[in-house]
Amino acid sequence: MRKKLDPAHMGRWGEDTACAFLRLKGLKILERNYRVGHLEIDIIARDKEELVFVEVKVRCGKDYGGPWGAVDWKKQRVLTRAAAGYLARGKYPVRACRFDVVAIAIDEHATGMQLKHIERAFDISGELGLFF
Repeated sequence: MRKKLDPAHMGRWGEDTACAFLRLKGLKILERNYRVGHLEIDIIARDKEELVFVEVKVRCGKDYGGPWGAVDWKKQRVLTRAAAGYLARGKYPVRACRFDVVAIAIDEHATGMQLKHIERAFDISGELGLFF
């Protein structure tokens, strides 16, 4: 019988891994686990002049499908609302923003992983226009 990984531990590990990867790509991590009410953004980073809102998805084995397509339209709406709340604070002057996904698949024996950074995974920045 396969041992189940603790989802909270796996989520923290995934975010740590995503942050390290994004730093290697030259992004500056500004915030982690940013909350607006009950909404949350996993990572907020800066890529040159662009603000990047990052959702991290980790999946182990094939029980729930791969992480690549796990950010559906409902999750996109949640992320957009949370991003709007963040932008309303006005802490970082921003000219443009984007929504990225870092998807991490761990094989069912937890001996290997595949990481995929999907830049501009979805675009609903038009809904954020009133904050610029």
